[in-house]
Amino acid sequence: MTSEGNVATRSAAIPPSFAVETFDKNKSKWSRWVKRFEGALLIFGIPEANRKNMLLHFMGAETYDVLCDNLFPTEPENKTYNEIVTLLGEYFDPKPLEMVELWKFSKRMQREGESIAEFITALQREVKYCEFGEYLPKGLRNQLVFGLRNHRIRTRLIEEKNLTFDKAKQIALSMEASGEGAEVLNQRMQDVNLMDRNSQSRRDTAAVTAAKKRLT
Repeated sequence: MTSEGNVATRSAAIPPSFAVETFDKNKSKWSRWVKRFEGALLIFGIPEANRKNMLLHFMGAETYDVLCDNLFPTEPENKTYNEIVTLLGEYFDPKPLEMVELWKFSKRMQREGESIAEFITALQREVKYCEFGEYLPKGLRNQLVFGLRNHRIRTRLIEEKNLTFDKAKQIALSMEASGEGAEVLNQRMQDVNLMDRNSQSRRDTAAVTAAKKRLT
């Protein structure tokens, strides 16, 4: 087969609608971008032989320059797909220091205005590099309980026997939801009472004014 025929065959194997946004280190982690890229390869049925060339193209000019600089004097085209993914992963997503991550996680408390659901998501994100192993569920449970701002919910969780992380989440989220509902109801009752008092005050004022007019 001629070289023109090879090019035509490769082009036919890549659907014209295939498109992946260029990797941007400010918007995404390299590992997550690669997952989305590989998902697109599967969806469009891209042959494995074309993966490396498509990766080099869709990673974008800036990332390609980073790759070339880190491989010099070797050319990226002389590396395998997995070697390129691994090298850029070590560059863009270096593994954090375990002790630093442990310290940060232990200091993570629920912030003002942060919902319990948001707090739980943050804990699950920030525990990733703490290397807890089998202690992970307990570590998450403890930080959730100790980091809550609401004293009533925290006390309820501390008093719960055989408390697991999943159970702690369920109780905390339920109590937060019911507590918010009660606060809304109380606020509405206060508003109604205030309106009633204002109406009564206006009626009293009108009655006094009318009485004064009758006396004059």
